[in-house]
Amino acid sequence: MATSAISTAPLYQSSIGKKAVMAASGGLLFLFVLGHMIGNLQVFLGPEKLNAYAKFLHSSKALLWAVRIGLLTIAGLHIYSALQTYLVSRRARPRGYHNQRMQAATASSRTMRWGGLAILFFLVYHLMHLTWGNAHQNFTRDVYCNVVSGFSIWWVSAIYIVANIFLGLHLFHGLWSLFQTLGINSPRWNDRLETFARGAATLVVIGNISMPVAVLTGLIPSAGIC
Repeated sequence: MATSAISTAPLYQSSIGKKAVMAASGGLLFLFVLGHMIGNLQVFLGPEKLNAYAKFLHSSKALLWAVRIGLLTIAGLHIYSALQTYLVSRRARPRGYHNQRMQAATASSRTMRWGGLAILFFLVYHLMHLTWGNAHQNFTRDVYCNVVSGFSIWWVSAIYIVANIFLGLHLFHGLWSLFQTLGINSPRWNDRLETFARGAATLVVIGNISMPVAVLTGLIPSAGIC
């Protein structure tokens, strides 16, 4: 009976199961971040394109809320599994990492936990700023104008730029760890997988940062439009 109970125990109860859930949910969140960035880059095409894109996203309330609930569930699984993995690691090493050679660790791995917390706080601010509007001094129903007027304030753009640097570090280490956790790694492919993880993270950072930088430098115009 004991053997049967063990064999039917959920995979998630194991450390490997927790890491697999964290990796899979992280991969899905990366796909959303990538798609979100591609959609928002339409700001470079002018107000008509970006506002039409925003209108399309809100054309079906049922679908919109289904996506929101799905994303919230995935994000919750990612955070919960990450926290549980961290607690398991802490219990395995009750003395912590005092003897760890930090110079051998990458910046992305060193900032993974508290960087993830910073990203979570930024996400709340981002929603308050460009979705709910209660952190935006000139919030309107015009998405293009919200973006331009929001990023025209230098310290707001600075928040987005710094947050996306943390996001890039998180994505790089997360994608690289995803391949290892799911067993998609080998000495033959590791260099290419690391290059992919680094390139994908860099692409997201450059794409997201390009928008506030373009507004601050006047590349994205607002005069006569907003």
